[in-house]
This record gives sequence, structure tokens and C-alpha cells, in this order.
Amino acid sequence: MNLALLFDEDFVATDRAVLRGRRLAHLQSVIKVVAGDTIPVGRSDGRLGTGEVVRLTDSEAELRVTLDQAPPAPLPLTLILAMPRPKMFRRILQTCAAL
Repeated sequence: MNLALLFDEDFVATDRAVLRGRRLAHLQSVIKVVAGDTIPVGRSDGRLGTGEVVRLTDSEAELRVTLDQAPPAPLPLTLILAMPRPKMFRRILQTCAAL
């Protein structure tokens, strides 16, 4: 995970966000965060920054969020692609999204 993506519904205050479900499971099992750790975060269609884990339970993680960096500029890229088979189309889109 490059950063934890935060959506408007995750915010409980202007500087607090709560993560549950799949994102919480990733924080606990893959990144193995504990209270006090700092992780990179980004708001959907917004700024980037850091999130300090202030509370961690089995059902949710509360982050103190500081969004102090502008997002990177979009790549000047145009993708031209013939229509492949549906299975390959999914793979190609996943690869392109990772760029």
C-alpha cells in the first residue's frame, strides 16, 4: 500500500478519520501498525499527508490526519488500445491503473 486512501465518509472531524473493514485488515495484518505509528494517507481527489494512529481496536483504526501536500500532477499520457478479449482487457486496465 503506497498510502491509505481516505474518502469523505471516513472523516469524523476535520483532522480525524476512521478506517474499518478491508483497509483496517490491511493495516493490521500487512503493515502491522500499532497506536502511535504514522502512515502515508491521501484524500480521494484531494491532498496527501500523514495519518497518526491514535486508537486501534479490532473493529476500527482512528487516525489523526494532516493533509499538507498537493497531489502530483497527472501524467501527460494518452492510452490508445484496440479492444482485446475481456479477460485481457481487465489485466491491461489493472496494469495501466498502477502506472
